[in-house]
Formats: sequence, C-alpha cells, structure tokens
Amino acid sequence: MAEYIEPEELAALLQDPTKKAKQDYLVIDVRSDDYPGGHIPNGVNIPAGQFRDYTNYLLTNYAQVPVIVVHCALSQVRGPKVARILREALASHNAAQGLTPAPSQVRVLRGGITRWIYHYHNNPALVTDYQPDLWQ
Repeated sequence: MAEYIEPEELAALLQDPTKKAKQDYLVIDVRSDDYPGGHIPNGVNIPAGQFRDYTNYLLTNYAQVPVIVVHCALSQVRGPKVARILREALASHNAAQGLTPAPSQVRVLRGGITRWIYHYHNNPALVTDYQPDLWQ
C-alpha cells in the first residue's frame, strides 16, 4: 500500500532553507508524454515505463536520501506502482548492505502534479516550466 505525502508537506520541505534537493529529499516524476507543462523544481523525470532501467542508478546515487517522493499526473496508478517498485528495490539493496531499517522513506504525492499545479502554479519556487494553456 502506498504511503502518501500531502502537497503542503512537500511544499514545506522544498521551501525549507536547511534542506537540499537530491540530498535531503528527492522528487521523482514518472510522467512521460504528459510531462510538459509544469514540474516540481529539482525533480528527476524517469518515465514509469522506463523506471526499472534506472533502478540501479537510483540505488547507487540516492539510497541514503531520507525522503523520496514519487508522482505522476494524479498519483493513482503510475506513481504508486513505481513507489512500490522502488520501495522493494531499496529493501533488497539495504538488506544486502546490512542496513535496517531502510534509510529512505518512499512516499507518493497525493493528487499528483495535477493537484500540485492547481495549488502552486503561481509560485515559481514550487513550479517550473509552467504552461497554463496545457492545464486549461
């Protein structure tokens, strides 16, 4: 079952001056053709269909990041599925490294980028590359 993070909680994390993207938190956007139009700053775009190809890269570079947030358009199918795959990969990786419990906390952004854009489209600190015509 997916563990969710509310948009307000993620927004607070992104705006916390003591936190650094890709070190204290990582946002993974798993959209593909629907990626254009707005993004969460400093996020990584890995389309859900290609995610398994990047699992080793993510484990090598981000296994120690304490909060990993995955999202798609609505975070109903792709986001939760990728979060589950990543959670399982992290558990295996950490077991092999003798680390327990898993240092990473994989969560799904509730409402996905659609809810995020609705709330934060006017805030350039929380949305980059916003194209309003794609959201109307």
